[in-house]
Amino acid sequence: MSFVESFFGRRDDVRTLVVAPYAREGELRDRFDEFVSLCQAAELDTVGVDAAPVREIHPGTYFRSGQIERFREAAEIGAADLVAVDADLSPVQQRQLERELGRGVLDRSAIILTIFGRRARTRTGKLQVALAQNEYVLPRLVGLWGHFDREKGGIGLRGAGEKQIEIDRRLIKRRIARLRQELSQVGRTQQLHRARRKRSPLMHAAIIGYTNVGKSTLLREFSNRSVFVRDMPFATLDTLTRRITLNDGTAFLVTDTVGFVRDLPHGLVEAFRSTLLEAAEADVLIHVIDASAPDPGRQVEVTRGVLSELGVTDRPTLYVLNKQDLARGSAPAIAPDLSPVVGASIVRGEGIDAIVDWLRHQARAHRRTVTVRIPLSRPELVALGEAEAASPGRWGHDWVEYDVPADSTLAAQTELRT
Repeated sequence: MSFVESFFGRRDDVRTLVVAPYAREGELRDRFDEFVSLCQAAELDTVGVDAAPVREIHPGTYFRSGQIERFREAAEIGAADLVAVDADLSPVQQRQLERELGRGVLDRSAIILTIFGRRARTRTGKLQVALAQNEYVLPRLVGLWGHFDREKGGIGLRGAGEKQIEIDRRLIKRRIARLRQELSQVGRTQQLHRARRKRSPLMHAAIIGYTNVGKSTLLREFSNRSVFVRDMPFATLDTLTRRITLNDGTAFLVTDTVGFVRDLPHGLVEAFRSTLLEAAEADVLIHVIDASAPDPGRQVEVTRGVLSELGVTDRPTLYVLNKQDLARGSAPAIAPDLSPVVGASIVRGEGIDAIVDWLRHQARAHRRTVTVRIPLSRPELVALGEAEAASPGRWGHDWVEYDVPADSTLAAQTELRT
């Protein structure tokens, strides 16, 4: 259950006032547009917006009293059920704002967690989101029960009060411990899968970047298979790996990873660490950037920051400036410090050839040799070995061994056969 559902049940008409605090005028538009997009992805009905300059954060309420009064009036005019704030509020700030505004308040972390909760598809993704949600809720139980009391006319839900809060606190702590244990087991399984991929002779590329920049669309272009592609933040939470074989026989693995976002809640970074490690284990990275964004450079900084937390700083990287057809400048003008860089419009198929050429070059540079043993009863495979092996075969009584490139036809056919 998402935070929105915990307040209002399963509704798609939760009327929401969006509040965007900012410290500098220059950052307002980018932050504001992004947060409105996040609220839409959380399926909230935006009925009003308010941008508020915050020079100094109030320890009790985050905002000044005059700003809070303005928010309250705007919420009443718009008949808002909820106020969404583009900031990470402390439990005290969130609770006090709810009291003064007379309605539920969700901060940036809660909005992102709501989106993640609705996007998770696999067991791993659901476990990761559940852990982050429970860790977020634990210090906020008093505020949540206060909201339920107001909604239910003071009767409460499941018997509100200090005693019930303590019971819930113990239950959540147990749940967190269980989720961590389950994720630890899942992490070990994922580690085995990554180790198997590392032993694979094929190069492994990871598609990384800010949320909603076109990563899944690029993987679809590569694989020509149907993956979940939708124009919304965090449409992809679960990693997806495809084996790609080009027309010339060059083969490699490509993984689509979860999108990054500014001020990603620390709990989510920790919860999704095993998933984000897909990028850390890759041989090369394809860093997709939205060239039409107000500040593409900030997207790069956010993505690099998360990668740095994971210790990923030394991978060969191709920067893809997607949505170039919607951008105001050329690729070199938008990203003068990035190299190599390719301008693209992935949805229109533009720039794909240049990306594929770079991957082909990298795959050849990473090309590994595998030893394949073929029974003499398979003359068609023996013929392939004679054609593709870099050195003469080693013959046995009823078999022959060849050292061939890992992405060769013989290696692929033998892999499929076994």
